[in-house]
Amino acid sequence: MNKSQIYVLLVLSLLFTGCNSALNVWGDTVRMGKEYPPVAVENVAILFEKPTKTYEVIGLVSALGGTWASDGVMFKSMQKSAAALGADAIIVRSESGTSMSSNNGSLVVMQQQNSAIEYPKTSAFAIKYL
Repeated sequence: MNKSQIYVLLVLSLLFTGCNSALNVWGDTVRMGKEYPPVAVENVAILFEKPTKTYEVIGLVSALGGTWASDGVMFKSMQKSAAALGADAIIVRSESGTSMSSNNGSLVVMQQQNSAIEYPKTSAFAIKYL
């Protein structure tokens, strides 16, 4: 293998490492109130409005994504954090540069771009039905 081939492999490996880190998601979890046993991630519902059932807020979860992190990756991250708290659902509060509202039962999402590079972030209440 000559020097130019080694150089190309090095550049490609750095490129793929950089792309991978852009998809990473970090987050935080704050427990509030009673402690509950963890639940399966797939049992945690993702809500964008308060449910009609009676519930208590048991925590706050958040996610901060890399440059190209999708909404699905962000929500899944918060869903996992909420499952560790024993939550039945999360109520999404906000997304950076985004406003959400309900219009006759339909979710309306408006995006606002503030800079050339946006790092998506969002937070949610982790809730337990009573």
